[in-house]
Amino acid sequence: MTIAQAFEIALQHHQAGRLAEAEAIYRQVLAAEPQHADALHLLGVIAHQMGLNDRAVAMIRQAIALNPHSSIFHSNLGEAYRKLGQLDEAIAAYRQALQLQPDLTSAHNNLGIALKDHGQMADAIAAFRTALRFHPNSSVAHSNLLLDLHYPADLDADAIFREHLRWDEVHARPLANGIKSHLNDPDPDRGLRVGYVSPDFRDHSVSFFLEDLLASHDRGQVEVFCYADLLRADPVTARLRQSAGNWREITAMSAAEAAELIRRDQIDILVDLAGHTALKNLLIFARKPAPVQVTYLGYCDTTGLSAMDYRFTDAQADPPGTTEHLHTEQLVRLPEVLACFRPSDEAPPVSPLPALARGQVTFASFHTMAKLNDRLLEHWGAILQQTPDSRLMMVASGLEQISTRQRCIKFFERHGIGAERLVFEGRVSLSLYLALHHEVDLLLDSHPFNGHTVSCHALWMGVPVVTLAGACYCSRMVASVLSSVGLPELIAHTPAAYVEIARALAVDRRRLAALRSGLRERMAGSPLMDAPRFARNVEQAYRQMWRTWCKQRSSRPTA
Repeated sequence: MTIAQAFEIALQHHQAGRLAEAEAIYRQVLAAEPQHADALHLLGVIAHQMGLNDRAVAMIRQAIALNPHSSIFHSNLGEAYRKLGQLDEAIAAYRQALQLQPDLTSAHNNLGIALKDHGQMADAIAAFRTALRFHPNSSVAHSNLLLDLHYPADLDADAIFREHLRWDEVHARPLANGIKSHLNDPDPDRGLRVGYVSPDFRDHSVSFFLEDLLASHDRGQVEVFCYADLLRADPVTARLRQSAGNWREITAMSAAEAAELIRRDQIDILVDLAGHTALKNLLIFARKPAPVQVTYLGYCDTTGLSAMDYRFTDAQADPPGTTEHLHTEQLVRLPEVLACFRPSDEAPPVSPLPALARGQVTFASFHTMAKLNDRLLEHWGAILQQTPDSRLMMVASGLEQISTRQRCIKFFERHGIGAERLVFEGRVSLSLYLALHHEVDLLLDSHPFNGHTVSCHALWMGVPVVTLAGACYCSRMVASVLSSVGLPELIAHTPAAYVEIARALAVDRRRLAALRSGLRERMAGSPLMDAPRFARNVEQAYRQMWRTWCKQRSSRPTA
């Protein structure tokens, strides 16, 4: 067998996802030809796929030394750097790839992701638009653009809705001709087969709101199926799998193959848990494999799909009569709260109020850099100016970079806040992230894209949250949470009120301490954590959706 033939066999294994077999043959190729740049590069890609990104960087850099003109090598080097949190290096690698090949869509897309992680949202949005100019049919780049349009301070809900409709027109509607009639038994009162589709059945923010729902479903009413598009499983995956009852791996399947599997399983109600944050979820739903389709939890807006029937929300996140025109789905407002939270098992006990020992109030942000637009930081600067004995702790992936920290420091210095009042932490483990709440007195929510999960974690750790509620779901998620735990007074409706609520709470140490000591108990007794009650509400909504479909089915004329 020649080296070329061996490399081709390795490549076939690699493309089929058989990484161990591919790695072994790539290494044989290298043993025979140590200067084989492609084998070195693809060994680096396998290391990246296995999460070994230090090794990936080393191998791909060796490949680049042998072939410095490969745009793909530089682009994949950027991916490995990005996964390591080395965003400056990642951005430089993507830009080098684009110098070599300006129409490399994947590099434009991945550059956009790195710029977003860096908090450079205007540049990130521009990168995704450039990717779409070169490749208009890239559903992934188009979905990334849709998500990123929600972060800037001047969020334009109508324009974002139109862009969602365009996504449907370009990527989903061409698949509508392949939709088949559903043969599900139209009995309105029988047990339902409900399928949940997600790439995030793992240690991910979605799981904090899904795990107890899955575990609490009434198996006499609902048979649960999970369709997992996972790259790597973890202990959370194992728990979710145990609760599911029926578990289907769809990672290696195309969207068409996954849709056909769902159809064969005769799912009655199919639930999207990722929206435009996943690679192929919506291309599954565009094929309408189930009679009733619902979007929930994983995305901050409408999907835009004409094939999606419903979207779960509540009356706080989407006040009746305000956002219906921004959705292709019918809004179903769950009673009391839009989601049920399950705290992390790693959460330590609530600590005493740190300001009492420190003599200084610590505000905090645990939000991604993408959510920290200049207008929001101006509000935080005003809060710090009005509470001189305070500091701001910022914890986010991306703050490992000196350039990111310097950008934040310079911004606050322009608003009269010295660097000595700022504390930075980069990417940290879940356990350390939760433990950092022992140093925090008050969490400042982000706007216009709220921090839903981080706010729930903060409340469980005894840290009150102040939010600025806007006009649409992404800026009202935390208003839903605070209302459900009986703290509507922490919801601001104007920037001035946001600043004042935070200031007034910071100077009232007695009130802060009392809130902290009772928050966990308050939260545990609220609808936000009553899983059986929440599951019954969801099941009642499913039942109504199903009865509507059965009624529509029975009213159709027969041939």
